[in-house]
Amino acid sequence: MQRPKKNWYEPECPLAHALINKLSAMIGHCDLLRQEMPEDSPIVERVVLVQGLAKSMAADLAEFQCELIRLRTTNQGKASIV
Repeated sequence: MQRPKKNWYEPECPLAHALINKLSAMIGHCDLLRQEMPEDSPIVERVVLVQGLAKSMAADLAEFQCELIRLRTTNQGKASIV
């Protein structure tokens, strides 16, 4: 069974795409917070931690999306993986 063609704006994995968008917003807000805080603020360390975790999670999700695309491309014409 052939898959219908996707529109250019449809992500391969909508959930991962939505989560990456939210994580990107968190990363940006952390940047803004760090610009507004004094360097010696005790909260800076926590903001840096949250930003690092958000970056790591976004990278993992992006890697998952790429792997999903590779799997779907190599299995065209075969039984669907997801």
